[in-house]
Amino acid sequence: MPVEFQTKKGVLLDLDGTLIDSMPLHYRCWSETLERFGVSVDIEHFYASEGTKITDLMKKYTGIQEPSTIADLVREKDALFLERFSFSLYEGVREFLSECISLGVKLGLVTASSADRFNKSAPKSFREHFSVIITGDALPRGKPHPDPYLAGMRGLDLDPEHVLAVENAPLGITSAKAAGLHCVALEHTLGRPFLKDADYTYETFQDFAGKFCDELQCGRLM
Repeated sequence: MPVEFQTKKGVLLDLDGTLIDSMPLHYRCWSETLERFGVSVDIEHFYASEGTKITDLMKKYTGIQEPSTIADLVREKDALFLERFSFSLYEGVREFLSECISLGVKLGLVTASSADRFNKSAPKSFREHFSVIITGDALPRGKPHPDPYLAGMRGLDLDPEHVLAVENAPLGITSAKAAGLHCVALEHTLGRPFLKDADYTYETFQDFAGKFCDELQCGRLM
């Protein structure tokens, strides 16, 4: 593991459930939006579906295919989220981002969030840490396809062997691995059985961040 981390020149990170503690609120907003359709979503199933393009997820849950109706429902759900959301990073995230930048590690964000919701909910001081930001509406195909992580690597101008992905859900792990990346998974929302395809699994972001930065600093001194 130390050798793997020491070779990394860039990190591509998921957002919801990885860097920010937002998934419980997302679940509540989805549940309220879907209530009128008589749809009840199991929370574990919802967390396991994280990373799906939001329009595709809305079609799946409602059975509606009309693009304009789906767009209206997505806006309604996002409005609920933005009304109630308070930006909250997991412990260790802020220090990790600063440490990576000081060590010359490039950072990128790969999220299923729309650009509009992301820009409205994430402060500029947070967004400025990232050299590239790939949102869920930036590409025709999202996770679990490799496209978001391939775009992230292009944005960092790095090859797969020099980039690490950090995720918290199966679809994101599949996407990262399909793009040729090593992937760390965090148990913020799901247990290890759901994260079995990741290369490494940590209970919290802080656990991962401490190990990564320690190994990277050692590598820089060698």
